[in-house]
Amino acid sequence: MVKELFEIIWKFIDVILYFLGVAAIAYGCFLINKSAGYISIGAIALITAFLTEILASKKGSDN
Repeated sequence: MVKELFEIIWKFIDVILYFLGVAAIAYGCFLINKSAGYISIGAIALITAFLTEILASKKGSDN
């Protein structure tokens, strides 16, 4: 049971850690001030969109 749970989590560990990192960066920027928080969310959204496009083009899903 526990081994199966770890196998499932291991498949998605990169995504989980990415979201935890993004949340920590955004929270830290909001602690600095509100403007830095919103700028960080915008930058994170742009980086995520760029990475998604790179992954999609490598798999050839656009053709």
